[in-house]
Amino acid sequence: MGPLSQLHNEGTMGWTQSCVPARARLARAELSSATPSVNEDGVHVLAFDRPSTRPQCVSANDCAEALSKFCASVSWLPLAQSNAEVPHYWGAVRGAFSPSPYETFWLASRVMMNQLQRLASGKAFDVVHFDTIGLAQYRSAVPSIPAVLNFHDIDSTKFYRRAEAESNPLLRIYWRNQAKKFLALERLECPRMALNLVVSEEERQILGSSVSENKIVLVPNGTDTEHFQPRRDPGGHTLLFCGTMDLFPNHDAMEYFCANIWPDLTRMNKQIRMFVVGRNP
Repeated sequence: MGPLSQLHNEGTMGWTQSCVPARARLARAELSSATPSVNEDGVHVLAFDRPSTRPQCVSANDCAEALSKFCASVSWLPLAQSNAEVPHYWGAVRGAFSPSPYETFWLASRVMMNQLQRLASGKAFDVVHFDTIGLAQYRSAVPSIPAVLNFHDIDSTKFYRRAEAESNPLLRIYWRNQAKKFLALERLECPRMALNLVVSEEERQILGSSVSENKIVLVPNGTDTEHFQPRRDPGGHTLLFCGTMDLFPNHDAMEYFCANIWPDLTRMNKQIRMFVVGRNP
């Protein structure tokens, strides 16, 4: 029986992620697939706080309190001061010369390593969930516990695609370099995990070049259908796009939409309008 199968009857889960979610509903969305599978010991979350991902009026403690409604315990740590506040251009320069991709040293923390070791020494965890590949470096803190690595997307492919879309030759070289580093990291870390979670069949096939297929599980993205209900009035002639706009795939998608799709829509419907809503447009 695999480590996740055991959790359907009993178990305790350690959950590591790179930032504390800002809202309780987000916590439910992230943990809904895990909480029904564990007993009263439940899910223990250890996370980094990244202030830029939450409203200024919401503190890290507020986030932890919201998550505590769904978890056995929630602990958070600030990112290292030098990493959290490093200017983007300096981070990019460091990423160019580091043997690892930028995300790895951005999330590196001796305090996190020690905290995870202390947490694991005081609790008999059945599985540890790493919520992004940048956190896989902490696998060594819990070497004897089965681990699951979650892929929101495949970073090597994402950065290869970004390189292909880049018109600046120097930036194209930089993104290709990051893609190669992520690919090497995926091939190193994925086999060390009991399971690797992906969200699409395409990503399952891509990750298959780095790890055997029996270590890859497809878990499609879900929606809280109790909260998100279809409206009787669909909103007339209005389109809405919601997404973080300093994330390249979102930015690139909206540029493509405005250049190639929006003109056709406006010719077909003179009343149509669109709102693009997201952080850092």
